[in-house]
Amino acid sequence: GRVIGPNDAHHRYMIPIQRDLPDFKPVFQGKELGCVPCSISYVANYLKGEEIYNWKELFNKIEIKGEGANASQVLTFAQKLGWFTGYTRIWDRSYQNIVKLLEKQPLIIGLQVQELFWAGIKRETPLEFRNMASYGHMCVLWDLTPEGHYRVVNFAKADEQDWRILNKSYPIETAYVLTNEEKKPLLERMRRFVKKML
Repeated sequence: GRVIGPNDAHHRYMIPIQRDLPDFKPVFQGKELGCVPCSISYVANYLKGEEIYNWKELFNKIEIKGEGANASQVLTFAQKLGWFTGYTRIWDRSYQNIVKLLEKQPLIIGLQVQELFWAGIKRETPLEFRNMASYGHMCVLWDLTPEGHYRVVNFAKADEQDWRILNKSYPIETAYVLTNEEKKPLLERMRRFVKKML
């Protein structure tokens, strides 16, 4: 790839994260409307570093599936199951903020999908949002291409982990970051607090 210099107008945002996909079995939703639990389990497993959470387990426990699924409710349910310690909704979904957060870890994103274009375009071609008939979809914002476009993990292939490239102008409607921090015992937290005060 080309070297980005200080005179490049976009140099601040073009961070080549190049995060490798984990060596997990493909998460494949098939005909199930399970993109929300698929996204959550993929990131939760990534944060744990092993394949321990099954999206179908979560999918079978939630009441509303498909486009009507409330991502926050499903996230809260997965948190209660112990999949992760917390999550935060990202209100500032500007390109700059999304890239800054993406440097630390993958994000769960919700957007509108135009099936015709998602299905009919080569994976390496950045998909444009064409403002046509669409449906709500959730996937994992994984990485950036060297050009600064979004690389997302999708769940439409059984034989290998599906992924797509979305143009960096593609509108992200919702976004979440998961946290997996070990809770320190109260006594340990108090000791640290006292040390800081001294």
